[in-house]
Amino acid sequence: MSDKSWKAAVGVLLVLCGGIRAQSVGGGGAESLRLRELGKLPEFELQECNGGSVKKSDLDGKVWIADFIFTRCAGPCVELTKVMKELQAKLSRKIHFVSVTIDSEYDEPAVLKKYAETFGADPSRWLFLTGEKKRVTALIEKGFKVAAGGSDFHHTQKMVLVDERGVIRGYYDGLEKDSVRMLKQDAHSLITILPLHVFPPLNACLNATAFCLLLAGFILIKQKKVTPHKVCMLSAFATSVFFLCSYLYYHSYSGSTPFQGVGIARPVYFSILLTHSVLAATVPMLAIITIYRAFKGQLEQHARIAQWTLPVWMYVSVTGVVIYWMLYRM
Repeated sequence: MSDKSWKAAVGVLLVLCGGIRAQSVGGGGAESLRLRELGKLPEFELQECNGGSVKKSDLDGKVWIADFIFTRCAGPCVELTKVMKELQAKLSRKIHFVSVTIDSEYDEPAVLKKYAETFGADPSRWLFLTGEKKRVTALIEKGFKVAAGGSDFHHTQKMVLVDERGVIRGYYDGLEKDSVRMLKQDAHSLITILPLHVFPPLNACLNATAFCLLLAGFILIKQKKVTPHKVCMLSAFATSVFFLCSYLYYHSYSGSTPFQGVGIARPVYFSILLTHSVLAATVPMLAIITIYRAFKGQLEQHARIAQWTLPVWMYVSVTGVVIYWMLYRM
């Protein structure tokens, strides 16, 4: 490969990845991506629905999510509990859950236990707590700093994320999808070295890298440089496999991100997304067949299918970067 070709390929890669990096730290920089510390919970001791008591110290070392409900609620409590059930199913087992009743005079342990069983609560991860009314109200209002209801039971629908030190790290509307999605990401970020917000720019960088490797491989084979061509194409395949694993991992926790653009941006975005998604489904099989034929020495068949594989694969890679930019940064 000529010096100019290498410089062109590397230049494209640096521009794409540099732009993604600049966008990923924009709007406030790295500090804006950190979870704030919103106050430390006081010591408490309440009754658990399966018997015994739970102290704050019993939750030390655990990341947990709290909500506030009562079993006679005819309003949002059932929906909040359904969200907690979904979080229990989807989040890591390292994350725990605590539901505190605001109607402790009625919600005795036996009542709460029946309610917990109705929603399939795992007692090893999801606690239902009750206790003396004054003590519960003080904990909710002065400890968690949310509304505890009062005589009319108009209580908060907020969910509270607490870290392993008992420090509140965020408040989330349990009935609002985007807020719950953010809760999933933030909870996950407290138990892993690599927070979820890193994955979208990482995935875009992987797509950009795959595109540049494909471009370099195409230039190399045009110059009859077979061995470097193989290296580039196999590296592109490995990069795309890494991307697929990263993409599936991210979305298994985060779910889908709705597009917020308006006007002409919406049909443009969804047109790109549709073609990207349809063609992306064909890339793995096309790439595997293309590589297989090359290794088998079926060079004529390899060249024929590569004429389809290469442009489809390059389109999917570059539109992956475009989709990232439109979805997360535009």
